[in-house]
Amino acid sequence: MNRDGFSLVELLAVLTLMSLVMLMVTVRWNEPYQAARFQSDIERVIDADMKVRRHAFANKRPCRIIFDFENNTVQSSRWIDGKETLLGFKLYSTINLRSIQTASGTSSKRKRQIEIRPDGSGLTYALEINQSGISKWVMFAGRTGQPHTTDQLSDVKTLFKTIKTQRTDTH
Repeated sequence: MNRDGFSLVELLAVLTLMSLVMLMVTVRWNEPYQAARFQSDIERVIDADMKVRRHAFANKRPCRIIFDFENNTVQSSRWIDGKETLLGFKLYSTINLRSIQTASGTSSKRKRQIEIRPDGSGLTYALEINQSGISKWVMFAGRTGQPHTTDQLSDVKTLFKTIKTQRTDTH
């Protein structure tokens, strides 16, 4: 049997296969892009903490960093012309602020404020940032603000257990 073309079923089969291949390529291409956005937001949070600490130290005035879990925003205060001004950013839509942990416990209430003293030191805290069910913890040392990133909640718990133990030992 000699035919001069393809049947409708054959064309639909080819189009379906091509669509599946394109879908797989798109999903594979999107994974590194989402991972890069996640890492970028983590770096933005670290940068905000470091900047507010430097600003507090340089101006010898207390500052603060505010984490808004409901709106996924991070704000930090600056002293401009003698007035406290809040500057901030919103995390990418696929990334969420999940919770914040300090030596006194975990909080995921609407907003959490971390006070930074005029010497640039503040509370030791760990911030949980989540994307598609994958959490990363960014921990900030109170006196120096030195950041450390981990995937493990157990690392965060160990940090705060150590802090509580040191407080008990020194008092």
